[in-house]
Amino acid sequence: MILPRPYLNFKLFNYVRAEILGEFKSQTTNQVIDLEQNFLGVEKRRWILSDNTHLPITKSKQGSAGINYAKKSLYLGLEGFYKEVEGISTRTQGFQNQNQFNGEIGGYTVKGIEFLINKRGLNYSTWLSYTYNTNTYTFPSIVPAEFPNNLDVRHSITLATTYDLKQLKLGTSLNYRSGRPFTQPDANDPLDTNFFPSNINFEAPNSSRLPAYLRLDASATYSFPIGNTIKAKAGASILNVTNKRNILNRYSRVSPDNELETVDNISLGFTPNVSFRLRF
Repeated sequence: MILPRPYLNFKLFNYVRAEILGEFKSQTTNQVIDLEQNFLGVEKRRWILSDNTHLPITKSKQGSAGINYAKKSLYLGLEGFYKEVEGISTRTQGFQNQNQFNGEIGGYTVKGIEFLINKRGLNYSTWLSYTYNTNTYTFPSIVPAEFPNNLDVRHSITLATTYDLKQLKLGTSLNYRSGRPFTQPDANDPLDTNFFPSNINFEAPNSSRLPAYLRLDASATYSFPIGNTIKAKAGASILNVTNKRNILNRYSRVSPDNELETVDNISLGFTPNVSFRLRF
């Protein structure tokens, strides 16, 4: 199988360059995911060789085109991208809704833009990046046939800066992204009690979204000598300075009492870390 990867980078004007990239890929193994509620609360993942029936060979093609400006301490970049993947199974996507066990075959399409700006000085560097994309599944045997990908995060923003003051280095970063999609039970008729345990009546796949994710981090390191031969570095950092309760994932399940439960996976809250290193 021929899988070309063309790449072209050329100069447009002074300090301005453009690039065009393309890539074809194929994958003969798939990671099948057994969900949390299936095995003592532990998620199981295993790799299975494609058989071209239940698990076809996954094929993808992608391309991007971008332009960037770089002069002295300033960098600006803008890139558009497109990716199309065929031959995926619902068993490999980590669904936690009505489609999680059926094994339908389909694909997904990702397209979007990314912008980056970086400004550097004698003792600092600051950058801002923004990404917008749409990530859409297509499964012909599911109704509706098209719906948001489990990883469809429309907006992502990162703002970060570092500052060096001799032996002291400081850094902060702010990360924001819009909420991931998930599938919630039907508000009017959440459980089908004709079965035991009851079945969950879900709304359309990935028709709801989690709250936006926001996290502020900070760090500092200080380097100093100990004697003539030993160099030391002390560091401290704080993950999630604002202690924001970010929901990473949400799914529903039927409890042992045959009642509907909603489970949220929450990110770490305010988390300090310290380190100390010696180099001989």
